[in-house]
Amino acid sequence: MAIADSDYYGVGWMRRAENLGALEPPWLGWSSPAQAIWIGTGAVVVLLNRRRRSVHDFIADTVVISTKSRSGTPGSVT
Repeated sequence: MAIADSDYYGVGWMRRAENLGALEPPWLGWSSPAQAIWIGTGAVVVLLNRRRRSVHDFIADTVVISTKSRSGTPGSVT
């Protein structure tokens, strides 16, 4: 679908948002909140576990291994 130039450029930002909202696909109504929940959950999980793994790390059973030592020398593993 397309929006006419007059319905986009010829109106204020509130009316422009309403015009664009009328053209959104139905699935967009639930995908944006789902995305926000996914990102928020990931941030909370990262902050609450020792290895700083996120939800997708637990799903894929992955762990990030740093090759930088605490002294800052690259390549030495502690």
